[in-house]
Amino acid sequence: METVENKHQVLMLMLDNVSNLLELLNFDNFEELFPQILGEMEQVNNTKSDLIDMFGLDELMQFEAEAFLKAKDIEEKYRIVVQKFSQEDEFLKKEIASSMNKKKLSVYGR
Repeated sequence: METVENKHQVLMLMLDNVSNLLELLNFDNFEELFPQILGEMEQVNNTKSDLIDMFGLDELMQFEAEAFLKAKDIEEKYRIVVQKFSQEDEFLKKEIASSMNKKKLSVYGR
């Protein structure tokens, strides 16, 4: 029978994998990696629910601090990714607006 420690280690490995994937995420591989990250997070949630069902919340709480720190790390990495993508979105909006303005000016100049 698997112990709570073994199952918790599996959970921590999954969280590490999510953290690593978030570090690799960029504009070029977004279409490939982001669905994988979402799938991993779904597995993490399922595993956590299974752990609670199998061992109870009280026994699982002794490992919660480590998982909480890892989850906070993932949350921060996700925030950074969102910020980076938002900045790129704003940059592209400005570039498009500038291009549209140039086009209008060229039309007015004719």
